Amino acid sequence: MDADADFTHLRELLGRLPAMRRQGKRLARAREAKRVVRLEAERASRSALLAAAEERLAATERGLAHASECGPAVGDGRGGDAVGKARRAVLQAAALRGYCVGPCRNAERALSCALEKGPFASVDDARSALMDDAALSELEEEVAAYRQDYAQTLESCERFAALQSTDR
Repeated sequence: MDADADFTHLRELLGRLPAMRRQGKRLARAREAKRVVRLEAERASRSALLAAAEERLAATERGLAHASECGPAVGDGRGGDAVGKARRAVLQAAALRGYCVGPCRNAERALSCALEKGPFASVDDARSALMDDAALSELEEEVAAYRQDYAQTLESCERFAALQSTDR
């Protein structure tokens, strides 16, 4: 492109700038919506794992209580073996539950923080702002193409202006 065409194109790009800023805001909002919904899915998954671990712990505790009540009548005749196995099962289930607590709390905190600092009041608000992947990709490409075109055109105009100032 020649200098006149570059400056004309830059003026056109500047004329489109307000619309592209709106598109950029739409893109940022859609990305944040996607992130919040992903964080909610992770929180739900972690909560389900914790609930399963808590149920397993409760079941093993019931098994220990039953083994303790039955004493020597339970197991292979040695009595204490059944109680020992039940205790080990409780310890194992408690450890598994313990491994689930931290990730569950972290997921809850991450979601809470995203909602506090982001533009959405709730996960439902974020879901309503989701864009399908094709539309999101198209918007990303549109914004990226504008930014690249603007940067290249501005650089070309600045080079021309620098050449003009050194020629004087």
